Amino acid sequence: MAPAGLATSRLFPGPGQGKIAVEEAPLINRRDVIKADATLAEGTWGLGLRLSPEGAARMRSFTTAHVGDRLAFIVQGRAKMVVKILDPISGDSVWVSPFDKQAAQRLAGRINACATKVR
Repeated sequence: MAPAGLATSRLFPGPGQGKIAVEEAPLINRRDVIKADATLAEGTWGLGLRLSPEGAARMRSFTTAHVGDRLAFIVQGRAKMVVKILDPISGDSVWVSPFDKQAAQRLAGRINACATKVR
C-alpha cells in the first residue's frame, strides 16, 4: 500500500490502462501483514489483510492525516486498487479487490508463506 500522488517518484500500471504515481516508500509492506485470506464479499473476490500493530498504527496515522487524498494498493507491481480516503482506517485489517478466486487464493498463500518466514 502506497500513498498515491504525493512525492511522486515511481509509476505503476494502474487498475485501468493508465499509470499511477506513488511515493517511493510503501506505507505497508509484507512485514506488516500478519495474515492474508482470500475472501468473497458481495460477489467479488478480494484479499483480506490483517496488519501488525505497527502497520495498523501507520495506516491509522496516515489515513487520519490524509482524508481526501488517494491511497494505492500495489500488488505484484501493479496498482490493484486506488481509493480516495473518506475516513481514517482505524482497524487492523484492510480488504483489497477485485481478484479472481484463484489469484486471491494464490496471493494469500504467498503472503502467508512470507509472513511465516519473517516472524
